[in-house]
Amino acid sequence: MTILEAIANAQINCQRKLARLPLLVLTPVAVIEDLQIASKWFYLFDPTHYQETDTNNYVYLKLFTDYSPETNRLGDSPGLKTTFSRTGYGASTIKRGFKATVIQKERVILEVLQKLILISESSKYNQFSPIKVVDFCSVELGDRFIYNNRLATVRYGEMIIDETPPLGYDQNYINSNWSLTFTEVNLRLK
Repeated sequence: MTILEAIANAQINCQRKLARLPLLVLTPVAVIEDLQIASKWFYLFDPTHYQETDTNNYVYLKLFTDYSPETNRLGDSPGLKTTFSRTGYGASTIKRGFKATVIQKERVILEVLQKLILISESSKYNQFSPIKVVDFCSVELGDRFIYNNRLATVRYGEMIIDETPPLGYDQNYINSNWSLTFTEVNLRLK
């Protein structure tokens, strides 16, 4: 049985009405192999292809978080601007992101994210490679898709683990909630 088949068999149905919406982080199957993740943790991954560009070389890490969006406005505020001979409209760009407090305690999640961050920062000489996230928590009006009657937005960006949490007595688990910050690479109009 391949890792992809084992992940598909380990899925738990989280479709209740009050179920928390996930953040999904694209993860190469090679990272799971490299970290030698035991099959008992495969329920943390989702083998679903959310876009037509997804392949069997990747799965999604499911993060359940306390989510708070962050928006940084770049430049002037949008609106009508007075110019020399007439009035023009000035658009403003924003950089979206979020801060997420991860409420799952499995150490494997932290290790996978640390590895993905390392890969994104060092995959090419002096060039950053963004991390792909499927965001069901905060959907963009003009950049969304529907999967299983749920709206989502695909974001590419930089992820930072704000503070590495301590391990618990059982070293397979983390002692407390921990947070990460994601900043989208693409600018959006606001």
